[in-house]
Amino acid sequence: MNKKLLQFASMLLMAICLCMNFTACADDDEKEEDIPQDPYNGYAYVDLGLPSGVKWATCNVGAENPWEYGDYFAWGETKPKSVYDWSTYLDGNITDEGDCGTNKDLLRFITDIKGTQYDAAHVNMGGSWRMPTKSEQDELRNNCYWEWVADYNGKGVSGYIVYKAKDASDKGNRKYSGFSTTTAASYSLIDAHIFLPTAGYRDESDLNNVGFYGSYWSSSSYNPSFAHYLGFESDNVDWNYCYYHRYGRSVRGVCK
Repeated sequence: MNKKLLQFASMLLMAICLCMNFTACADDDEKEEDIPQDPYNGYAYVDLGLPSGVKWATCNVGAENPWEYGDYFAWGETKPKSVYDWSTYLDGNITDEGDCGTNKDLLRFITDIKGTQYDAAHVNMGGSWRMPTKSEQDELRNNCYWEWVADYNGKGVSGYIVYKAKDASDKGNRKYSGFSTTTAASYSLIDAHIFLPTAGYRDESDLNNVGFYGSYWSSSSYNPSFAHYLGFESDNVDWNYCYYHRYGRSVRGVCK
């Protein structure tokens, strides 16, 4: 009798253990499913208090630090290369700007490449990262305080520090080469900001205007032959559009 009770107790204990293990596994599976995916995919961002809620990455695509230039991309391409001309653009389908918008153009029916296979930020950064639209670049221009610096944080790199505006009167103001159009609040690197270095641009095998000019592609096309980009020098920040899709420009990712 005692032997049978011992066997029964042993079997009951095994059944309880199995139930506990099964429940634990089920709980683990449920917890894994409940863990949200990181929309920023491990990349740092800054909240500049923009009306749209868009967050801007701290570095250019291909860079590891804010002061590094990163990679250069032709509009609609997702890999850097050594030569930026029509013969290498979009797999060599296009041989000159006149082919943009024709049946040779892989992007002829796409008015905005954000989040697509042609988006350099989305492809290289993953998650919910993508290129900014023209309107989002305009939002950055018009809602932040921009300060030109010749030497960002002692790194010897020029460009614009784009600060989260402390006051409504600071929005859209620029500090060009040591002077400002209006008196803005005091800003320093401890304040929320991103840095846009003057990485220049690539044309054919040449790297042009490094240290003097910054140009950042948007995801928005103007028409089949033109794409918008944000361009700046020490005394000017403005949006532009360019039919030279083949030029290699910087890309800075955004995410909501």
